[in-house]
Amino acid sequence: MVHIIKDSLIERYGLMTMIALGEIISSLYDFSKTPINWNRFIQFTLCIILVALLAAVYYQVLGELHIQLNSSIATSLTGWLFLLVILFIFLIDVSLHLVIIDGNLESKILFSFSLILMLLMIRVLFLISIHFKLSKLQIKLSWILLIEIIINLAAAFLPAMG
Repeated sequence: MVHIIKDSLIERYGLMTMIALGEIISSLYDFSKTPINWNRFIQFTLCIILVALLAAVYYQVLGELHIQLNSSIATSLTGWLFLLVILFIFLIDVSLHLVIIDGNLESKILFSFSLILMLLMIRVLFLISIHFKLSKLQIKLSWILLIEIIINLAAAFLPAMG
């Protein structure tokens, strides 16, 4: 028996993710209560760009997902992967605040760790979706996704290194 995660359920996970990404942006506006200087403005702009890049990766993958599995257990575990992506987005939110407020090494490591895990979960979801129907186009999309993830990691780490 073939088990399918329906498109409507994937769309609901996408809406939950949009809410989580919106929480990051809305919580960044909290920093508007502090005096504005160029450093704070650059940090805010880079954070907004990072959230936009993460949303672009996630929704690009989400639009191509057609998940068919042979086991109901694997299907439910795949649904939990979507929830892990949302959990890691909230961890990115918390760690991003710690990086901006403190800027200590522990908060940068938490931010990097949660970002890497979120992107890894997106990659796993993509690989699960193409597991049963590998075509040359989907293999090329997989490599494009990997390059896009590397660019996003570079965009996340380079400002944090300073």
